[in-house]
Amino acid sequence: IGFELTSEQKEATNSIFRLINKENVFYHLLQGDVGSGKTIVAIIASYAYITSLKQVAYMTPTVLLANQIFDIISKYYLEYFKPCLLTSNTKNISQVLEKIKNNEYNFIIGTSSLINDSVVFNSLGLTILDEEQRFGVNTRLMLENKNIYSDALYLSATPIPQTLALSYFSNISISSIKTKPHSATKVTSKYIDYKDINIVYEKIKEESKNNNHIIVVAPSISSNTRGTNIKKIYDELKKELDIPIFVIHGELKNSEIDSIYAKYLDTLGSILLSTSIVEVGIDIKSATVMVIMDASYFGLSQLHQIRGRVGRGTKDSICYFVDKNNNNSKLKFMEQNNDAFMLSEFDLKERGPGDFIKDIQSGYHFKYLNFYEDLDIIKTSIDDVNLVINEENYKTNKEYYIFNKKEL
Repeated sequence: IGFELTSEQKEATNSIFRLINKENVFYHLLQGDVGSGKTIVAIIASYAYITSLKQVAYMTPTVLLANQIFDIISKYYLEYFKPCLLTSNTKNISQVLEKIKNNEYNFIIGTSSLINDSVVFNSLGLTILDEEQRFGVNTRLMLENKNIYSDALYLSATPIPQTLALSYFSNISISSIKTKPHSATKVTSKYIDYKDINIVYEKIKEESKNNNHIIVVAPSISSNTRGTNIKKIYDELKKELDIPIFVIHGELKNSEIDSIYAKYLDTLGSILLSTSIVEVGIDIKSATVMVIMDASYFGLSQLHQIRGRVGRGTKDSICYFVDKNNNNSKLKFMEQNNDAFMLSEFDLKERGPGDFIKDIQSGYHFKYLNFYEDLDIIKTSIDDVNLVINEENYKTNKEYYIFNKKEL
């Protein structure tokens, strides 16, 4: 692949191979910051299945990210890999489905289209969910149930605190990549009051002259209740800057987004104006400036993911959090911290863990338990539960335990 894995990438890869060598089906969460190398670890782990004549299903939340993964697979010479793309843009869909069914494709990359009933795998050995936090529980289970004997690998660039991981993923093993490769470039963050927006415009002009790409993100397409929107920002950018601007958002068809995005990449020094759909799947080596408008309307993990779209090449980059409120504690913390694991702890403390049983994603909904402080109690309780499962069920109903662990 042209480079050596870091020590943490090697350990993450080895931890997955150790799980593969065990007799029971595994569920494994690989946490790692943006740009830490989770994808290459997942691809190397896939070799175990590909070379055993098994198939791998790699599901992403967006078409852009699916295309990016396919490009990575195509970039390297990966012997035995026979990849295909299965998204809303896929041509000759019936032929592709037939080849998947016949194992003529063994590395199937797609969006939620992978869970359709029409998709029948020949010998699914591993399901990979990239940015797993973007998928609902039902979507995750529908993919895994394509073959209940397949292993499951979840990738996330939004690390969760240890207490949440132990509770929410108590039947899942976890490994983490906490450092980026040594070649990773520096990304500076600046929290800017809207009245000082000219600082941002000057930086955009400078980077555009140097043929670097710029990304500007808005909190909405047209809403007037979530800060500014795409139309307002577009008008302002056209007024202030003589630079080509390309616009993408969720109301466009995937084929339109792909076409506009390709033109943006071909136009050096241009601006991509978008909503948060660029949160994942954008890998532009020449992008050096990220501007997030009305940044307080975005969640902490979203801000970190969006910031991770710059600094992916060889040049140092900058991310601006622009907001009318110049005293936002979340944005102040973002300005000073670029460590996803620290951000996850801050987010837990600020927002609360939510209610796992339902779909509430913030607040404190437990009468006694404090997820921020009760780590030792949670560890002990989970150890006790696992002891009962191992001693009672494993002995009496081994096959059920191995293949239906999540139901048990």
